[in-house]
Amino acid sequence: MKDSIRDKYWTFRRKYLVMERTPDYVIPKYFIHMVEPFFIYWFNRIRWTPNQVTLLGAFSMVVGTVCMYFHAFYISALFFCFYLVLDCVDGGLARYQKSFSNFGKLLDRWTDSVLRLFLLFTLFYLYDVPLAFKIAFVITFALDYIIVLCYVVPYMRRQKLYRGKIKGWFFKRGIIPSYDIFWVYFTIIVCNILEQPFWMFLIIIVGKNLDWSYRLFEVLRTKKMIKQKRWS
Repeated sequence: MKDSIRDKYWTFRRKYLVMERTPDYVIPKYFIHMVEPFFIYWFNRIRWTPNQVTLLGAFSMVVGTVCMYFHAFYISALFFCFYLVLDCVDGGLARYQKSFSNFGKLLDRWTDSVLRLFLLFTLFYLYDVPLAFKIAFVITFALDYIIVLCYVVPYMRRQKLYRGKIKGWFFKRGIIPSYDIFWVYFTIIVCNILEQPFWMFLIIIVGKNLDWSYRLFEVLRTKKMIKQKRWS
């Protein structure tokens, strides 16, 4: 009986989850992708487009942030989780429907960027934490954007990186070890429910700085190894 249900689920999943990212981040890989096919099935059935799903996700994110402002943390957590699922579903629906467009890519990219800025500045003004934490918080995300999106990611598109043994071990198992945006939201959700803004800021600051620092290190190490090979 259990095997039959499992087989039906994986058949259903393979049908609607057309292409899974490999490797992938931990939260999407082990949680979001488990339920994503059901959302793709439902949105396709009611004939929604990926752009409509993106806008619904944006609405969920705004509502979650507003709820956080009024200290309705459990409701906020539900809307944040719904947003994270929809943030994956819009792309999955586009692949299933084969309805890709430049407008859709821009809408998804800019919506994510604006919403994240909205959330981060809400956190900045909402919580009474040391000013040094708030300054470090803003600087951390500014550095993450400049270094990762403007330098690391473009370099990765041109050149395969040399991975360390530990990170390589994770990659071989289809996992990207990173303090990514999904972990940031998870930290916000948990610390809000526990009412621990100090730890929320601290974990995010440390986590994101370690993340972008190591990714920059990988690029610099790759450049060094390529240079050594050319001269050897």
